[in-house]
Amino acid sequence: MSRKPLAVSPPRLLLGVALLFWGGVTGHPGVGLLCAFAVEARWWIDLRWKSSEQGFVRAWHLSLVLLLLASAWLWLAGENALRLFDLLMWMPVLFLPVILTQQYAGTDTMPLNTFSFVARHKMLSDRAAGRPVNPIQVHVGYTYFCLVLLAAALGRPGDMVSFAGLAVLGVVALYFGSPAAGRRPFSWGGAMLVVLVISFGGVLAMQQLFALLGGAGIRMTGVDGVGNEARTAIGSVGKIKLSNRIRWRVSGPRTRPFSLFRTASFNRYGRGIWNHRPEERIPREFDYDDMILRGSESDKIWVFRPEELVAGTLEDPDLRIRGEADEMTVLPLPDTVRVLRGLAADGVTWNPLGTVLVENPDHRVIDFAVFLGDANLTESPPNDALDLHVPNAESQSYEGLEESLGFQRFRGFEELEKLDGLKSTCDKLGLRELPDEEKIDALRAFFRENFTYSLDLDDGIVSGPMAVRAISRFLEVTRKGHCEYFGSAAALLLREAGIPTRYCEGFFVQEHDLKRGEWVLRGSHAHAWCRAYVGGRRTRTVLPDGTPKMLWSGGKWIDVDLTPPAAVGTGGSGISWSRALLDRFQRAREDILLWRTRPGNRRLVDLVMASIAALLVGSIAVRVWKTRTRRRRTAIAGFRERVDVPVTPLHSLERLAEPWLGTRPVGTPLTRWLHRLTDKIPAAEDALSQATTLHAKLRFDPIDPKESEREQLEHLCKHLRKHLKNSG
Repeated sequence: MSRKPLAVSPPRLLLGVALLFWGGVTGHPGVGLLCAFAVEARWWIDLRWKSSEQGFVRAWHLSLVLLLLASAWLWLAGENALRLFDLLMWMPVLFLPVILTQQYAGTDTMPLNTFSFVARHKMLSDRAAGRPVNPIQVHVGYTYFCLVLLAAALGRPGDMVSFAGLAVLGVVALYFGSPAAGRRPFSWGGAMLVVLVISFGGVLAMQQLFALLGGAGIRMTGVDGVGNEARTAIGSVGKIKLSNRIRWRVSGPRTRPFSLFRTASFNRYGRGIWNHRPEERIPREFDYDDMILRGSESDKIWVFRPEELVAGTLEDPDLRIRGEADEMTVLPLPDTVRVLRGLAADGVTWNPLGTVLVENPDHRVIDFAVFLGDANLTESPPNDALDLHVPNAESQSYEGLEESLGFQRFRGFEELEKLDGLKSTCDKLGLRELPDEEKIDALRAFFRENFTYSLDLDDGIVSGPMAVRAISRFLEVTRKGHCEYFGSAAALLLREAGIPTRYCEGFFVQEHDLKRGEWVLRGSHAHAWCRAYVGGRRTRTVLPDGTPKMLWSGGKWIDVDLTPPAAVGTGGSGISWSRALLDRFQRAREDILLWRTRPGNRRLVDLVMASIAALLVGSIAVRVWKTRTRRRRTAIAGFRERVDVPVTPLHSLERLAEPWLGTRPVGTPLTRWLHRLTDKIPAAEDALSQATTLHAKLRFDPIDPKESEREQLEHLCKHLRKHLKNSG
């Protein structure tokens, strides 16, 4: 005898409601509606398809193929950890073939070994050897229902309204699926309460996981996507871990294009955070200017000034940069950039600090040419209130802080009182009296002779009043840190010495791929330094409204990188074999994406994809059409609803036999009625006898029939149909 199924089917409309809910919370209501209709339409239509072990396996394999294609598509779109959640969110659609096969099959269950190649192979081997085969039968309805709820939970992680909907669906499903729900209401209700509490904790944990993975692509500084803020690791304890994943690739005619590629600059510091602060009291998003767009839609040219478009100057680019981009991405560029060509995006903007931001790129991977000039076109002259600002907490001694900031004595932070501050360090080095260039040289010697570069800080500052003096403590006590410490300390000391300075983040160029002729910028090459305005002079002027203001002129912004040379190569620049393999896949993905998006190749890709889709849909449609049948509904006394009766190929003979026998009387079994044909068509007696025997076995035998018996019955019915047509 066949084993009892391990699960019952969900009640009517439960799967449909779950799919509608999934479509609503994930932002795809149309897809959810179509899936819900496809799953629940079994209750209103009579169409069924011949169920077989091989049919269930084909549906499972089709879902796996869809899963692989979706994984490949998301991989091409990017390696962000959140892509895994995107894949899980679409699981209800990817596994729709399995649930549809279950819903419209002629049987109520499917073999559990459908989902295991090993178990299925063993069953076939046992069957071939004549050993008894008794596979476990399951109904996948509730399994699919749980998959839909999980995908819906990923649509809005942490959203309480979404959680309430999930809770209601879960309680309803457990009520109908639990045999004890109606007999022991208090025990069942207590269990449901425990489940809801655990689920609520899971929702909160998922919210935290989303927040964690959302920052997985950002290096330890935490620079935001628009380059307005850099949350450094200054004041943190532990080892800084940098990703070796490739961020950008740079090629060009120069042997080594530049030592530094800047992504963003900042002018205001406090408590380990650097900010972009506009000169005027306006929102930061209004401090950006649009680059001027020229060229065509297929060859966009972006310039800071129209006069940079001189005939014949855009033929041979100085650099070509390729890398992945989000909706808002800061570009790694040299300081003398003047033109960007071939950058497919909705817009490119820049702020007065020199940060260049690409908005809504057309594709996940961008590739563009860079043309350089002799002048700096992106950075504004210094502003005293911003570029010379040093926080009092870092500048003064404890006595000064206690008076000006209201600092109090905290137990365990007595070390705070011993710090003299940046002002004292600047005086000890005698920086104020030196010319600008000599100030930088003196500070470079100070760092090189007295400080150590390290990514592993076991004696740092975590929180409390010490956090506001992390730079002073670095200069006077620990004298060990990473590039963010050196870049921030240099910027604040130069400001204390009277040189306008800005903090910068970007990449240090150190890895050359000779085979491909390009420089590679990895996450482990992320670097921090500062830019100083040297050789300038201040002049006093009066604004039209009568306000006096100091203006700087005559100087230039230069890169000042005072991190010790030992930093080069530190931070994981050594490439393992596994990372080299991942680099190959990443380069291939980027190259394929760029090739696919070119106008000449886009039509070819669309044609190939459409052809594959048409072949797949056509193949499935032909197979479905050949295996279609209809369920027969019979009204049973004592029941308000009609009960489904299993249908075999013998039922297809009823319509053809009516011209010979008349309409079958109500209550007359089909087999007894068809046996009357033997009097009219004697040649069909043997085939009819065998067919009725197989028909009874397929309908009533508790042991699962073999696939060969179904095929034999189909062959016999085909033979009988010929007899009925030819004899007529």
